[in-house]
Amino acid sequence: MFRMIAIALAGIALSSTVADRAEAGLTKGRINETGQTTSWGPGSDGDLRRGLTRSFVDLGNGVIKDRRTGLFWEKKSDDGSIHDQDNTYTWSKDGFALMDGTMVSTFLAALNTPPCFGASAENPAGFCDWRIPNLAELESIRNLEPVFLSTFPEFASGCTPGCSVTTCSCTAASYYWTTSTRRFYPGKAWYVDFGGGAEDSYDKTVGQAVRAVRGGF
Repeated sequence: MFRMIAIALAGIALSSTVADRAEAGLTKGRINETGQTTSWGPGSDGDLRRGLTRSFVDLGNGVIKDRRTGLFWEKKSDDGSIHDQDNTYTWSKDGFALMDGTMVSTFLAALNTPPCFGASAENPAGFCDWRIPNLAELESIRNLEPVFLSTFPEFASGCTPGCSVTTCSCTAASYYWTTSTRRFYPGKAWYVDFGGGAEDSYDKTVGQAVRAVRGGF
């Protein structure tokens, strides 16, 4: 009988440990800081600065890795290439059909046609699985602290005319498409405004900026 009680107690302890580990796993890497550092009073975001500190690394091949989310982000340039920050693309041809606008047929097609984008010494062939981020993914590189260009320094530095994705990192003060549709208005898709940090939805047939992503946990 004592042996059965001991086994039961051990099982409870093990279950508790597994649950603690699972919860820790769900927490770790899931909630990141907003970037806001200005305090607007006790308990405000800038005062508490809750969330995991952001951790980005420039891989040197036109790609930035977010070590918190596991996402790989396309850098933007100012050189007139497919990566140029000023390029705009449509979400849909007619606004109500599938996601078949120029952000797919022109932008993603260019990045995912061999030789694909993101080539490096370790992967000379590049990566052919680039996609447009959903709203939650794109929000993850939004920084709520800057007054202008609401993103982190890794995505907005050294941007001068003619610079490429290996020499600079640009972000246009524009709306950036996500793959997320506004369900109440299916002719609209969600965007993130990196000029001021807002998010809203817009007509899918209108040209907006885009930034490609791949990977993720």
